[in-house]
Amino acid sequence: MPPLTEQRRIVDILDRVASIHRLRRQAQETTRQIVPALFNQMFGDPDANPMGWPRVVVADVAIVQGGLQVTAARANLPVELPYLRVANVMRGHLDLSEIKTIRLTASEQKRTQLEQGDLLVVEGHGNPREVGRVAVWDGSLRPCVHQNHLIRVRCGDICRPQFLSAYLNSEAGRRTIIRSGKTTSGLNTISTSNVKQTEIFLPPVALQTVFEQRVGLLEQLTTHQTFAEGMGEAVAQSIRARVLGR
Repeated sequence: MPPLTEQRRIVDILDRVASIHRLRRQAQETTRQIVPALFNQMFGDPDANPMGWPRVVVADVAIVQGGLQVTAARANLPVELPYLRVANVMRGHLDLSEIKTIRLTASEQKRTQLEQGDLLVVEGHGNPREVGRVAVWDGSLRPCVHQNHLIRVRCGDICRPQFLSAYLNSEAGRRTIIRSGKTTSGLNTISTSNVKQTEIFLPPVALQTVFEQRVGLLEQLTTHQTFAEGMGEAVAQSIRARVLGR
């Protein structure tokens, strides 16, 4: 047992490490909150549509399709690739800390392979507020496919991915996308048809592009913060080991 003064010094160091870690997490969360605020500032509230943007459905501006069912019957299929699942898709960002692989055929790969800019929509969740959450695929794994609990939305020329993602992740967008969903045995689900028929407003593509550029800058900041957090956690573990004599 070290002297009381040494114990206090150790506690002070560990408190500082925890405080820095907490501040980094708060900075990340604040950065993510900027996107919906920026969306409302540039385009207005989706319910009110104060700018009078024309209204369309998602099927008018994007191609929507489902993914691969994960079953044991795939064990002997010829191709093995990483795939995204519900745990990888948060609201407005990706969590790629754990990536699993799936076996599939060449034709399935062609149908479900992701392209940078694809939207991934969560098809089912026990929490109704998490159904329909959306993130944009960053293309960091190539090739990569997706399972059937994620619905892929590939935007056409008149709709930018970051704009559509922000719209669907807004409170109004979330209500619209789950309006025709179902609840079965405690699982809340939506279908590709629900996504296709989700109504959105459509500003000029030039304005959407400006929004996308600004979101890109925010994502760069988030990436730097995530990297710094990882480095900080490694340093924190080293400090804990030293001060605790482990």
